[in-house]
Parts: sequence; C-alpha cells; structure tokens
Amino acid sequence: MRFDLLSGTCRRMIAVCAGAVVCILSGASTTAQAESPNSATPSALLAAADQQLAEFAGRAGRSDSSVDTRDLVAAAWLLLQRNGDVHTAQNYALRAFAGQEAQPGSANFGWVPWRTTDHSIGDPNAIEFAAISLGPILHDYSDRLQPEALRTLRDRGLAALAALTSHQVKSTYTNIALMNATALMLLGQELGDMQAFRKGVHRFEAWRSVTGETGLREYGSPIYYAVDLATLTTLVRYVADTEVRNQGNMALNLLWADVAAHYFPQAARLAGAHSRVGHFYDSRGPIDVWAALAGIAPASDFSRAKTFDVITPFLLASTGPDGWRFPKRLTGFANDAPRDVVARWRDDDLGFRWTWVSHGASIGCANGYAGPQNELLTGIFSDDISIRQIGVTASTENPYGVQREADRFGHMKDMQKRFDVACVGHGGMAIVVLDGTAALKADDHFQIVLPTADRLSVNGQDVEPSVSLDRPVEANSVVVVSAPSGAIGIRVIPLPGSWAGAVAPRLQGDADGERLKLARLNLLPSGVGVAAARVALLIEASDSEVPAELAKRLQNSVVRADIHGNTVEIGMASGDTRLRLALDASSRFAPRALSVDGVPFGTDLLSINGREVGRPLWDGVGR
Repeated sequence: MRFDLLSGTCRRMIAVCAGAVVCILSGASTTAQAESPNSATPSALLAAADQQLAEFAGRAGRSDSSVDTRDLVAAAWLLLQRNGDVHTAQNYALRAFAGQEAQPGSANFGWVPWRTTDHSIGDPNAIEFAAISLGPILHDYSDRLQPEALRTLRDRGLAALAALTSHQVKSTYTNIALMNATALMLLGQELGDMQAFRKGVHRFEAWRSVTGETGLREYGSPIYYAVDLATLTTLVRYVADTEVRNQGNMALNLLWADVAAHYFPQAARLAGAHSRVGHFYDSRGPIDVWAALAGIAPASDFSRAKTFDVITPFLLASTGPDGWRFPKRLTGFANDAPRDVVARWRDDDLGFRWTWVSHGASIGCANGYAGPQNELLTGIFSDDISIRQIGVTASTENPYGVQREADRFGHMKDMQKRFDVACVGHGGMAIVVLDGTAALKADDHFQIVLPTADRLSVNGQDVEPSVSLDRPVEANSVVVVSAPSGAIGIRVIPLPGSWAGAVAPRLQGDADGERLKLARLNLLPSGVGVAAARVALLIEASDSEVPAELAKRLQNSVVRADIHGNTVEIGMASGDTRLRLALDASSRFAPRALSVDGVPFGTDLLSINGREVGRPLWDGVGR
C-alpha cells in the first residue's frame, strides 16, 4: 500500500491508530534505515515536536504577543502533521497572512510582514518563509480545513505568488533563492498558476547554473544549510515535475555530501569555515538536527531547541514514506578520519575553503572576505560539545560578538567588521593570512578567540586564564589550546615590513571571556599605521598531542615570507608537507597562487582526500 497523506486510507489509519503519527513515523523509520542508519529515533523527534508546539501555543495565545509570521505557518503545518486541532492550525495560518498587503496594484501586493505586530514590510524575505510552508498545507490538508478558511488561504496564496514573482533574488543568495523558486513551484502547482510554476522552475535552474560553477555560496552555515535541506527535501517530495525533482535530488546529494564531509560527529557540529553563523565561538545550529536524523549527531539535539523551530515540520515530512533519504555512502563521509576537505564557494580561481577533520580536533579556513556573519577560521575539539571553539574576529571592543547588532532588516545578530582571508592547508597544517586594510580602523586589531575550558599554554608553559590576563607573546612563540582529545597550535609569521607592519601579540583575558570560557590572542601592531592590519599565521591541529611537542614542531617548521616585485610569497615546510601562498602586493587583497606540495590547491567542486566527489553528484552520475 502506498502511503499518501492525501489518501483516505491514510486518514482511516490515523483515526484508528492510537498515537497515530507515532505509528506512521515508526513505520517509516525502517525505510529510512535501509538507506542510512538513523540513531536518532523518530520518537525523539516527535517528542521534541510536541514540546515545541506546546511552547508555541503558550506564546502565540497571548493577546499581546508578537509572533513571526513564518513561525505561524510552520506551526500550522506541524500541528496538522501531528493530527492536532484543525481550528487552531488554520487560525495560525490565517493570522500569519492577516497583515498581507491585499491591494492589487500596490508595490507590496502579496507581501507579508516579518512579525504580526509590524505595520510595514521590513524584511522582504518574510514571504518566502511563510509561503514555503503554505504549499504543503494546501497539498496535504485541504480537505481537513474549513471551507471558508481554505478559500481565504488559497486567496492569500495567490497574492503570495505575486509577491514571490516580484521579489528578485540573486541566485547566490542560496537559502532565499531556493525558497523563492520552490514556493513559486509549490503554490503555482496547487493553485493552478502554471506561469508562476514555470517562473519557479526557471529560477531554480538559474540557481543550479550558478551553483554548479561557484559551489555553495552560503557555505558551511549551521543555520542556512538547515533551511536549504528543508527547502530541497520539500521540492523533491511535492513538486510533480519529474525532471525538476531529479535536479532537486542532485542538488540534495551535493548539499548533503558537503554537510557530511564537514561534519565533526565527535563534536556534534560542522567543522571548517562558515558563512552566516549564529555565534563566532560556537558553530552549532539547526543543521545539527538534520545530522541527528541521519545518525551522525546525538538524538538529544532534537530537544536542544527550547522554542519553536521552523525546521521541525520539514524534518517530519522528510521521515515519511515519500520523504528524501540520506544516501548511506554520502553520510559515511562524516566518519572518514582523518580527512582533508576542499570545496569551492566562489567563482574565481582561488575561491575555496579547506577543512581538516581528525578524531580529536579539526581546523578549517576559507579564502575570501569575512562578511558581518562569516567565520573564516575555526578550530574545534571533540571532547565536549559544549566547549567553545577557536575563531577570529576583527573587533577590539566586541571580540566575542556578545554585543549583538541589527542587520539591514532589523534582526539582532552577531556582527563583525569586514576583513579578507587567504589560506592553504593540508593534513592538519595551514598558512592563513588576515588582511583588514579594506575596512579596519587603525585601532582595530585581529583577535584570535581561544577556548579556555581545558588548557592554554605558550611554548609548553601553562597559562592561567583570568580577567587580568595580559601576557606578551614573543616572536616565534606558539600558543597552544589543548583538550584530552587533541591540541591546536598557533604561530604568528612575520611578514615583509614594507607590506605589513610588525605585530606584537598579547594573550589577554577579560570579564566577557571569563564568563564565556574564552581568552584571546590580540594581534596588536608594534607601531602605528594601517599596515599592521595584515597578519599571517601558521596553524596546526593534532590528536592527543602534548602541548610542548606541538609547540616545538611548529617552532621548527621552516617558514619564509618574502616580497618579490608585486608578489608576497609565504612558504612552509614541515616533514613531508610543503605549503605555498602568494598574494598580489600591489592590490588591496588578491591571492595569486595556492599550492600543496607543488600541486595547485583547490580545483574541484568538493573533494575529500584529493578525490573529487562533488561534480559527479551535481551531474547526477554518482550518489
């Protein structure tokens, strides 16, 4: 018997089965395990879903409450999935669209506000988040909604199509571009607007074209990778067009391969560089719930969110008989260790990110610019998922991102100043150049944020973190952060004085750091001038390494940094590893060449230990 939520058979089963949705999902889990082992049981997800619905009902039920419109539509979908009260569910959805601009001919026709108390359209992306959940509601539950509510929601959906069509989203804005295209297809399909459907197909194909050349632009995001998975799994489940679904499956395969290749199961989080993080010292996020569903993160991640999460109904939908399955071979990438992962994220020759994941520690970096939410250098340990991670910021007054700032749409987020990064790495070692000449002021300094939960040392000598910590770090010294599972060492590389002023690093603590169990390596200039905003680092991660031994090896690594005409070249030799990074000294910031052991660095869409896995997946010839 084919299980379809629209079928009468399914509804009869729901009516006679105690704990109906538990029965449905428990039966579905066996199918999922045939594709990829799932240590996160469906019952854990269902319990989390019910807890979130209870929390949301208490919050949304208050007369003075201000609720995100996206939460209302997603909660309506989740409540219907859980066979909950239909009246409450349809009221959630109707409330979400109550503030929709309903005047045809208006420039904002069809748009919805971000929050129910907003009196204007502040964030244009609100329509994508609301519409992406409305499509499945209309597809699966139209016959359960009251006729008047259904008519209103269909009218709201038609107006939403006008807003989605008029919202011109760059294909490189991955999560919104995907939601826009998918919502156009779903609502166009459900409401009989084939012009809107074809517009969605066209935009999805445009996203595929760009992504096939540049890689995943919102790379490594613990937040928006979860949104991308939610959108693409919805596309392959609900869109009727076979070719579009096939393309969606190819996109899902690449996205999931990227997640698994960068996932650090022992730390239950994504490793490597991240665009658009929630916190600069913690890369956990909604992606971990998808990882839990795939069995590479603990089931406890389902209950980590204490408030309603818009991802939850998408997770439930994906566990059903028609849901997308995690390919077992791709999921297995998360357990390959040690591994070097190189992935493209930009359309130029050197637009790559590199990640090394071992059993006890991981480091990663990306070539490019650190936007307000990007974290281009990370170091993570496997011992305790609550331990903070190594990162880099460029703010003297707010190095940990504890003072949240409003983005262009008014959402409060961790924000930082822009700077550029060039890096090359292999086998746990990396050269990283930080360049802040584009945006940093003379009194801004790079801050390497260091977790202090276990052990901090300089040249093998322990340092006691404290509010008053302020210790100079001499030339050629190595700062090591260590945990029982491994250690990560950092050495500052002197750069040519004509290109970058000298640096006088200091290991410092403060009240915020003590509270967060963080310290910082403040890369202060030894003189005055903007040239000191260029800094180079040699970094190494190792499993279960004695800090003094790691420090000694980094000190003994042969490093040179020279300027020849218009080229700054940095090279490193340690054992059998040779790294080279060349920059254009005549421009603001332009990497010229990266190489590992004489071989050009980064030529693939996604590679693991030198083997290209991304391109075959994208082209549909591998899984």
